[in-house]
Amino acid sequence: MKYFDLTGQRFGRLTAVYHLSKRDGAKGNCWHCRCDCGKDLDVRTENLLQGRTQSCGCWNREQSAKMHDHMHYQDNTCVEMLKRACSTTDKNKAGFRGLFLARSGKYRVTITFQKKHYTLGYYKTFDEAVRVRLRAEEELHAGYISAFERYSERAEADPAWAQSNPFYYNVTRSNGEFRVQTNG
Repeated sequence: MKYFDLTGQRFGRLTAVYHLSKRDGAKGNCWHCRCDCGKDLDVRTENLLQGRTQSCGCWNREQSAKMHDHMHYQDNTCVEMLKRACSTTDKNKAGFRGLFLARSGKYRVTITFQKKHYTLGYYKTFDEAVRVRLRAEEELHAGYISAFERYSERAEADPAWAQSNPFYYNVTRSNGEFRVQTNG
């Protein structure tokens, strides 16, 4: 079988060590590679040549760790991601974030907060569904950001208070209404 000889060539953090005689299904040839971090892995030739695989995953982990250091996480919630979500116009197939067109023709509205998924109901019109979603974002996302910012100001002014009063923002839902308890 004919193949490109990539022995010793570098692809990002990967160095091609030797060609593998096995085939990755019908998808192409593979190379055994060594990452700069010392980990070995097998990579499809086309992924090396097209730059899709350039490390064993260590680069992505390093970037995530760097990003994590610049973000504020509280109770499974990233303040910066919430701010982005509140200002974004991301759309899905239904035309707005958190909306899903059900087989019945109604829009199912959902929101996720602190790793909990809430179904907010089914609505006949797109406009009504968007209003419900935006109201939930205001209560949960914007409410959390506002509480966190108030807490942060107080914590900065009085570190001793902050040490004995960690931030909390607890959400419960009953009878379709969100109830929030916070010290922010």
